[in-house]
Order: sequence, then structure tokens, then C-alpha cells
Amino acid sequence: MIEIRLLRQFIAVAEELHFHRAAERLHMAQPPLSQAIRRLESEIGAPLFIRNNRNVALTPAGISFLDTARIMLETLETGVEQARRIASGTSGSLKVVFVGTLHFNFLPKVVQAFRSSLPDVELMLREGTTAEQVSALKAGLADIGLMRRPGIAVPELVFERIAREEIMVALPEGHAQAAEERVSLAALAQDNFIVTPRSEGMGFYDQMIALCNAAGFSPRIVQEARQIETIAGLVAGGLGIALVPASVSHGRRDGIVFRRIAAEGMGDALFLDVLAAWHASKSAPARDKFLEIARQAGSLISREYQAE
Repeated sequence: MIEIRLLRQFIAVAEELHFHRAAERLHMAQPPLSQAIRRLESEIGAPLFIRNNRNVALTPAGISFLDTARIMLETLETGVEQARRIASGTSGSLKVVFVGTLHFNFLPKVVQAFRSSLPDVELMLREGTTAEQVSALKAGLADIGLMRRPGIAVPELVFERIAREEIMVALPEGHAQAAEERVSLAALAQDNFIVTPRSEGMGFYDQMIALCNAAGFSPRIVQEARQIETIAGLVAGGLGIALVPASVSHGRRDGIVFRRIAAEGMGDALFLDVLAAWHASKSAPARDKFLEIARQAGSLISREYQAE
């Protein structure tokens, strides 16, 4: 294996075609440089220079090897720089999984800020339920997840709340409570409910059930749907009502209205957390930078929802 130092010394001599000038360029004495070139020629098994008292010239083998040496050094320097950039989180790739409701408001802000500050990091986004995200993170198929509370212990993962939003009720436009500014959950006791399956997100599901129980009833669930857009469509079609994150209310949808829930002493139970999650044992500088941006965006989003 030829040492990188020998390659640099050879290139200097090949470009200067003068051992003394090459030695000065390399900040070394001429005799050690001459010895290094002889060593390189011995390792290659061919003379690289023609030397006489007046001139130094490259042999055909030297001309060919000069191209090789330059390519090798350039490739090495590029690789070193790329490794440094990846280690600093300014290059490489990042796999992000997220729950569908975040694309209404939160995720676009995070993605825009991340791409602006780290344009050389390839950002790969994939939607997934909380349960799917937990599985992907545990298996190493994702670097960071943006999810709801999983409702189960996952010791392999680190969870951090980065935002919270209010829970609202989605009603068909013709619903008896649609004209109210705030809706009491107790007034919905006889309604049909549309929910996401508990298997896809226990924390969110259990929180919805707990809210209804605190209002004095168990919700009559008539339909389950994995995607929030599907739930909104079913509500608009009059199949039932749903409790949804406030982010879903952003944007116009025909046939459906969103109303805040009357507090009824429920306090924090009326708010839904957005969690960032990642594998505790895996280092990922780009992930950490994404997390910093997500924290900032989450703080702004949380204040927006609380001010509404």
C-alpha cells in the first residue's frame, strides 16, 4: 500500500520537475525527498523520473502514474471532506417518519427551515401511524419520528414533546351543535364516533376515550379509519363525528366544521402532544439538527394554537 505522503511528494516533484523547488514547496530537505521518490519507484517497480545534472523529466510510467496519483488524492480529499460534513450533520441523508396530521401546518415549517439551513442533507419523508413509526425506529429504518404518544413503554427510544395542539370536534355542517362556538362533549353522547384504530396509536385513542368518559359517556364507535383525511370525509358525509387535532382544521373542507371543546375542567386532557422520537443508542448529527429546528417550530406552533 503506497503511503499518501509519497503520493504528495511525487506530485510535487512531477509538477516542479525540480527536486530543490519541490522540497521547498513541501517544507522539507532535498535528500529525504530524493529518498522518498526512490522508495516510491521501488514500490511501483518502475522508474518515474529521468534525472541528469541539468534536468528532471517524467518517464512514460511517471506520466501515467501522475494522473493516477492526482485522482487518488482528489478522491481521498473528497471522501475526507464528505465524512467531516456527515459527522457535523451538514451532509448525508435523514429518514423522517411522521403522523399524517402534521402535514397541515407543522411539518411544512420544519422541512422548509431544514432545507434552508442544511441544503446538502437528503431529506426522506414517509408518513406513518405512531405504531408504524415505533417499529421503523426500533428496526433502524428511520432516524427520527414525529408522532403521538404511543401509549406503551418503548425503552429503546427517546421521546421528547416538541409541540402540543388543542383537540377539536369535527362535525357535519348540519349538526345541531355546529352553530355553537364551543361544544360540550356531554352534548355529543348520543352521536356516532369515527376514530383511528387503537392498534395504530394507543395514546391518541385512549385519550379520546378518556375525554368522553370524563364527560359522562362511552363513545359509540361506528367506524375506524387510519387516515385523518378519510375521517374528515366520513364526517362531512354525515356518518358521524370525530375528535381531531386542531391542525386538521387548517384549510377549507366542504361539509364539515370544527369546533373547540368546552373545557369542563378537563385541563391538559384537551391537548394533544406532538413527540419527536429517536433510537437512544444511535448517533445521527443530521437528526440532531433536524430536532433543533423541530423544537423551534413546535414552540411557535404551540403558541399559535393557544392564541386561537
